[in-house]
Amino acid sequence: MINLSASKLNLLLDCERCFWLVMVKNVKRPSGPISSIPIKMDSIIKGYYNRYRGGILPPILNGQVKGRLAVGMPLTLRYEPFKGVFLQGRPDDYVEQGDENVVALDNKTSSKAPPEIHPSHQLQSDIYSYLLMKNKYKTIPRAYLAYFSPRESDVDEVMTLTCSVIEVCTNPDRVDSLMRKAVQVLNGSIPYPGQNCPYCGWIQSLAKFPMVG
Repeated sequence: MINLSASKLNLLLDCERCFWLVMVKNVKRPSGPISSIPIKMDSIIKGYYNRYRGGILPPILNGQVKGRLAVGMPLTLRYEPFKGVFLQGRPDDYVEQGDENVVALDNKTSSKAPPEIHPSHQLQSDIYSYLLMKNKYKTIPRAYLAYFSPRESDVDEVMTLTCSVIEVCTNPDRVDSLMRKAVQVLNGSIPYPGQNCPYCGWIQSLAKFPMVG
C-alpha cells in the first residue's frame, strides 16, 4: 500500500531520491526543532472560525472570501486513484459558496502575505480540489489561502492579527499524472541524487573526506 499526500508529492518534485528514501527506506531528511507557535495559532484560528460556522462569515474574512464556512465536512479527504495507492489531504477548513460549491480554505501564519503563491501551497490546493472532486462534492477549481500576521504592537500590549486572503486557481488535472510518477519512482531502484537538492549535495560532499574510526 502506498500512502501519498501533498507533503510527499512536494518532496517528489523537490528530489526523487529523497522521496524514494522516505517512502521505501523510511530515511527522512534531517530537521531541526519545530516551533509550536504555528500549531497554537492554528488552534486559535479554528476556534474563532467555529463561532461563526453555519452562519455569517467570520468578520476577519469579510470581503475576501465568497460564501460561508461549510458544515459537516470531513476532517480528512481520501481517495484511491489506483489499486493500493491512496491520496489524502486535510484542509484546515472549507467554504460553501452561494452556488453550493465547496472549496478548501487553508490557514497560514507569516509575517505578511507573500507576493505570489509558493509552489508547495499551489500543489496543496490542487490536491484539495482533486480530492473534493473525486469524493463527489460539488466543487470548482478554486481554493483560498488565508495568511494571518501579527499587527505591530508593543510587547506588553495585546497582540491582534490581520488576515490577507489569496484566491487560488487550482489545477486538479495534474494530480493523476503526478501520482503515476510517484508510483513509477517507488517501483524502481533508488534515483540519482537531485542536482539541486542540498541534502543530496551535503551527502556527496562528505564522500570527499575519509571516515575516521
